[in-house]
Amino acid sequence: MISLSLYMGMLVTDEERDKLEHIYINYKKIMSVIASRKVGKYHAEEDVVHNAILKLIKYLDRIDIDDSKSMILVKVITNSCALDWLKHEFPKAYDQTSLEDIPVDIEDEYILPPNVLIMNEERYEQIVQCIKDISETNRDACELRFVLGMNEKEIADLLNITQKNVSVRITRGRREIINKLKEMGYNG
Repeated sequence: MISLSLYMGMLVTDEERDKLEHIYINYKKIMSVIASRKVGKYHAEEDVVHNAILKLIKYLDRIDIDDSKSMILVKVITNSCALDWLKHEFPKAYDQTSLEDIPVDIEDEYILPPNVLIMNEERYEQIVQCIKDISETNRDACELRFVLGMNEKEIADLLNITQKNVSVRITRGRREIINKLKEMGYNG
């Protein structure tokens, strides 16, 4: 595995180095587990983790090492890099109809109601838990959008997909979240 010192040489400020060192020390094992689950049988975990660290360097300004939300960014980036590796190595397996080719009604009944936007911490935690329980494809986009506050362009860049695809994933994720909230008794 490439050593931390190589990555550190890519950074300019001490703050960037401190953040990367924190991520490397605290999250590298988790990143390896995520990569192993996706590409382990191909022995490409190291490649995936390396690509994820390089991508994380690009987003260091978004990372607050004292905020647990940073773990979401680490997980999503690692997962995205694993999927990118699989798509590159096995293009025929991923030559399916793109999500953006499947119609979705953006203006449907699944738009989050305005009163959800003004919520207490307990409601926020319920929504975050619902996001964790939705399908993986939609979860990454929704975590980045609703928990980390990233815009669709940033999410598209991070996940290496189109903005339209991001929009579709977020819309479908909203639908799943609202259905889960309804199951929990939310009538908003």
